[in-house]
Formats: sequence, structure tokens, C-alpha cells
Amino acid sequence: MFENILFPVFGLIALTFVVGLLHTIASVDLTRKSKEWEESGIPREPYEDAPLKLRLLKNNISNLFEFTIIFYFLVGVILILDLSNTFLIICAWVYFL
Repeated sequence: MFENILFPVFGLIALTFVVGLLHTIASVDLTRKSKEWEESGIPREPYEDAPLKLRLLKNNISNLFEFTIIFYFLVGVILILDLSNTFLIICAWVYFL
């Protein structure tokens, strides 16, 4: 039963990779379209005049690396202590969603 709690973890990892890929594609696309961005590069914090799509992707990827660390830690503790039960699995799916 404890393997079931890993499915939301793998889902979150896959989501992080997808958002990272979309962020990379949007950044490369932006540098190709604008000389200003090509010369200065994509900053860590996007400029005010950056497209909304890029700012949202940067915020999303940042959020995926902040609170999910706690989620991964708690799942690790659950696995190590063999505490997995239906309630915790449901909580993991709710966090993923």
C-alpha cells in the first residue's frame, strides 16, 4: 500500500519538468523575437515589460521549487516510518491537484 503515495510525487515531478520545459521554450522564443532580450538575456526576475506568459511561468516554476520540498520531505518520512494510510494518500493527491 505504501507505493501508492509515490504516484502523486511522480506526478509533481512530471509537472515540474513540464513547466520547466515550457519556461525554457518561452524564454528562447522571447530572445529570438527581441534584440533587447537577446543582448541582455533573460533575467532571473523578468522586467516589467516582459510578456505576461513568461512572468507567470517564472512564478510557477519558482513555486514548484519552494513548498514542494516540504511535501517531498513529508513523503520521505511517511515512507521511512511506514505510516502510509488512505488518509495520507488522499492528502498527497489533494496537494498534487
